[in-house]
Amino acid sequence: MLTVWLMTILVFVLILKFGITSSSERLVWILAVDVLVGIASFVFAMLSFILDRISKKKDRGTRRTFSFWFPFAFGSLFVLGLLLLFWTYGVFSQQPSPGAQQITKTEENGFAEVLCGRDRPYPMLPEFARALSLIQQRMPVNVAYGVSNCLEIKYATSDSEIEDAEGVFVFDPVKSSEDKLTIFVSPRYKSQSDILTALLLAHESSHAFRYAGVQSGNIKSDKTQAEFCYEDEALAFTNQIIFLAGLNEGEKESLISMVESQRQFFSNSQEVSFLKNYLIASGEGLGRCAGTDFGKTFSCMKDYWLEVLKTTPSYQKQCEGRGMK
Repeated sequence: MLTVWLMTILVFVLILKFGITSSSERLVWILAVDVLVGIASFVFAMLSFILDRISKKKDRGTRRTFSFWFPFAFGSLFVLGLLLLFWTYGVFSQQPSPGAQQITKTEENGFAEVLCGRDRPYPMLPEFARALSLIQQRMPVNVAYGVSNCLEIKYATSDSEIEDAEGVFVFDPVKSSEDKLTIFVSPRYKSQSDILTALLLAHESSHAFRYAGVQSGNIKSDKTQAEFCYEDEALAFTNQIIFLAGLNEGEKESLISMVESQRQFFSNSQEVSFLKNYLIASGEGLGRCAGTDFGKTFSCMKDYWLEVLKTTPSYQKQCEGRGMK
C-alpha cells in the first residue's frame, strides 16, 4: 500500500516538473490522482476483506478492514488532496498573464504557440501591462501571448542607452534567454498613450517570440544571419499593422489625432513622427496587399516590408551583424 502511494506522488511530481505548468491543468491532475489513489485504496481494502473471509477469519478481517484500511484509504485521500490543493493555489498559485487565452495554432497559421514556460509574468509597470492587454484584445495574430509571461519590459535609463530607438529587444544571450526576454522602451514613452506603447510592444514582442523560438529549437531556419534578420524585422513591422487593423474606431481616431496635432502645432515628438512614417509606409503596403484572405495579406505585407528594409541603410547596417543568435 505504501508503495502505491509513493509511486503515485512520484508520478505526480514528475508530471508537474516536466509537463504541466498551468494551475487549471494541475487541478485536473490533482483530481485524477486523487480518484486513482482512492480507487486503488478501496480495491486494496476490499481484497483484504475478501481474503480474510476466504481464510475463515471473518470477524478479525472485517474489523481490520473497517477499523484500518477504510479510514486509512479515505483519510489519506483527503489529506493528500487537501495538501495538493493548497500547494497549487496557495504558495505556488500563479497569476495569469493579462488577457490570457488559449491559442493552439502555430505562427504560420496566424496564431502563436506558447513558447514561455513561466506561469506568471515578470513584474512590470502598469502602463506596460495595459499595453500588453490591449495587444491581446485587438490582435488575431497574438505572438505577444506566446511569450507574455517571459517578457521583462522596462524603460531605458536614457535614449542613448538604446541608441535613440523607440524600443529595443535585447538579442544578447547574457540579458535575454528563453524564459527572460528583455525589452527596453524609450523613456519618452512615459508621457505617451497606452495605444502608442502597445504599437511599439507589438513590434518588440514579435522579436521576442522569434528569439524564444530559436533558443528553444521550435523555430529553425537555414537562412543566413542577414536574411533571418531582415525576415525578423519584416515580421515585426507586419505584426504592428495587424495590431493597428484590430483597433476600434475610437482608438484609430486617437492615433490619427496625434499625427494631426503634431502637424498643427509643429511638434517634434520623435515617437509621433515614427507613428506618422509607419502609417505612410504601411498604407503603401496595404494598397498592394489588402484582401479578404488573412494569410495571403500577411504574407504579402511581410514581403513588402522585406523590400523596404533591404533598401533602408540603417537596416542594412543592422542586419549585417545580427541574426540567429
